[in-house]
Amino acid sequence: MFVFFLYFILTTKLIQDKTYSFKEIILYQLPTIIFGIIWSVKSLLTTSCLIFPLSFTCLKNVSWYEAGSTERIEEYTTNTSFAFMEYFKSRDLTFVDWFNDFFNSTNIFSNYYKTVYLNFLISVVVIFLLKQIFFNKVKVSNNFKIVSGSYILLGTLYLIFYGPIPRYSIGMLCTVIGIMGFYTSGVKVNIPKTLFLILFV
Repeated sequence: MFVFFLYFILTTKLIQDKTYSFKEIILYQLPTIIFGIIWSVKSLLTTSCLIFPLSFTCLKNVSWYEAGSTERIEEYTTNTSFAFMEYFKSRDLTFVDWFNDFFNSTNIFSNYYKTVYLNFLISVVVIFLLKQIFFNKVKVSNNFKIVSGSYILLGTLYLIFYGPIPRYSIGMLCTVIGIMGFYTSGVKVNIPKTLFLILFV
């Protein structure tokens, strides 16, 4: 859902700045729109919901809709994804309890999660340092900072509450890395092609 929020803001901005007309945006996005329609129809036919498992997008008058099914599946997914939601509902458990259970418990998945997210943090630091050394900075608008910051904050909170396992968080992790590119201009020093390929790999 957060992707639609970001997509709406970007489209509105492009139209306001007269970068593209509404007609041009529709034309350029036609493959994406067609794919989205096909995916929504597929979801509707298999689950009775346009966006599964959001219950308010479900058609409750079709024969294959089962009352309460989306809520049960959402609860099951949340529980099996080690989400913070169950800790949040409990009076006896805190965020620290969830954090320790997620990363430091004897559960076989904890070491895997710790490895993935530690790898991500190290990668972010390395990429940031390489960016500082080899590339010029560029100023971005405050609007971009607000929109991108809000998107990352909301997305991260959503992941924590409903399932921060790597399978679900890969999109947000890639977005964090990708946004660094918007703060980068031309190269600061001449990078030999060989070194550039090594850095890329």
